[in-house]
Amino acid sequence: MSNPKNSIAILILAAGASRRMGQPKQLLPWGNSTLLQHAIRQAKGLDINKIGVVLGAYAQKIQKSLSKYKVELLMNPNWEDGLGSSLAYGIKNLMNTEQTLDGILVMLGDQPLIDTSYLKRLMEAFASENKGIIVTSYGNRVGVPAVFSSRYFSELTDLDRDQGAKEIIRKYKGDMYVVDPEGKAIDLDTKEAYDALLTKMGL
Repeated sequence: MSNPKNSIAILILAAGASRRMGQPKQLLPWGNSTLLQHAIRQAKGLDINKIGVVLGAYAQKIQKSLSKYKVELLMNPNWEDGLGSSLAYGIKNLMNTEQTLDGILVMLGDQPLIDTSYLKRLMEAFASENKGIIVTSYGNRVGVPAVFSSRYFSELTDLDRDQGAKEIIRKYKGDMYVVDPEGKAIDLDTKEAYDALLTKMGL
């Protein structure tokens, strides 16, 4: 019997300019790696064959840092249009190379507490809950990491703004299952947030 995970791909969004951070956060140290390398390592822990990483700002510099990782690097020429553009670009590329996907797990490159065990919980929910959108809870809102069924791919590829998949999630909330990340879903948007988390984690 084939591995059901082979019908899922992973898409890591890492194309932003990190303006609030003041430097490329994809390259910030995290333990013995960078933030983006760490995200890729967590994704690799799922033993999924297809992992795409969307790059944009600082693409050449980031690309060099990923030379030893077996992932598909996707250079979004319109990355400045925002998260929605990078999400659409990434899904289009994965659809072109993988014809039989049941779903795509979307994650960010700047959430270092999101680990393989949490990503497995999302995957398990996708397999067992009979819902087409598995999302992460942020208290009064939801977002990524999230798994989207292939039935939403065409709408996701139409995104072109900075809202990401929020409108699609809102539109199809009846087909949504929410997972509690238990404090793991922390975005690092500023140097202060990054430094505070490093201190907290003893890194």
